[in-house]
Amino acid sequence: MSFSKAPRSGDRAPQGRCLRSPSRTTTSLFEEFRGTTSTLLLFDGLAQAAEGYATLSRIARRVEAHLSNEIKIHIVVSAHDQPEQLDWDGSILLDPEHQLHRRYGADAASLYFVRPDGYIGFRSQPAREEPLLEYLGKLFLLQE
Repeated sequence: MSFSKAPRSGDRAPQGRCLRSPSRTTTSLFEEFRGTTSTLLLFDGLAQAAEGYATLSRIARRVEAHLSNEIKIHIVVSAHDQPEQLDWDGSILLDPEHQLHRRYGADAASLYFVRPDGYIGFRSQPAREEPLLEYLGKLFLLQE
């Protein structure tokens, strides 16, 4: 599915199975969404590149610095193992069959902000830091 036809803001976030890294235990997005916090999914796309991983890691760290108690952050990689180029010690979800990438139209690096009620609040492809931070700033009333 292309990003233009993928779930949009206001749509329910799709379910899908994946593996937690490094344990390789099976989980699902709905399991990861549990609780009262929001979720940020950062997809690597299908072209695994060091530059893309650097961008996703930077976005994850910026969001974590401002909202670590409000947002769970997962980097979703289209691989069987955590890529060596990915410099992130937070949650990594493995999507070796690309099921989640297809459901979210994440052929390229993408991000989805999922509200605690399971609905998408914001999405971006390519994964862009500034529009996300602007959205989160308004939502969480952040002061710069």
